[in-house]
Amino acid sequence: MYKVKKKSGEGCASSFYILTCGTKGFKEFNSKLKADIAYDNQVILSEYDLAPRVYSEVGKIRKKGKKLSGWGYITEIAELLCCPGNECDCCDRDGLESHYYDEIEALQTEMFDINMELHDSHIGNVGYVVRNGLPVMVCIDTGDESVTNFDAPCTCVICLNGKVCDYA
Repeated sequence: MYKVKKKSGEGCASSFYILTCGTKGFKEFNSKLKADIAYDNQVILSEYDLAPRVYSEVGKIRKKGKKLSGWGYITEIAELLCCPGNECDCCDRDGLESHYYDEIEALQTEMFDINMELHDSHIGNVGYVVRNGLPVMVCIDTGDESVTNFDAPCTCVICLNGKVCDYA
């Protein structure tokens, strides 16, 4: 059984915890719906090496003692290029985004080729995993606030309430 070793990061829609094994983490969301959407997107992207691998279904884990986490799933840990999330004071985010611009754009193109779009493509939403001994840039924020899956049902509030929006 996995146990949380430490909290490692937090974005606007999820938190990330490194597990005691050290090679996997738990991505936690504030609702099951958000976890399910991110999970579905990440599973598809990981099949193309465009996101970290996924090692569990959506569920909960024990954080401390008997306290359960929010909804989430176990995933491969990616090496980040700077601090996770949207802002930080310790990294030169603009310089990093400029340096990695071509790789981020190539990642977006590969995602678009499988009918998905990374529309929140800042440096805090990408990282590296190793595939066949080489580092590969991947999307680490697979929630619907950053990724659109054009083949999946629309998850906007209008559609979730049983009506159809202009984009569905």
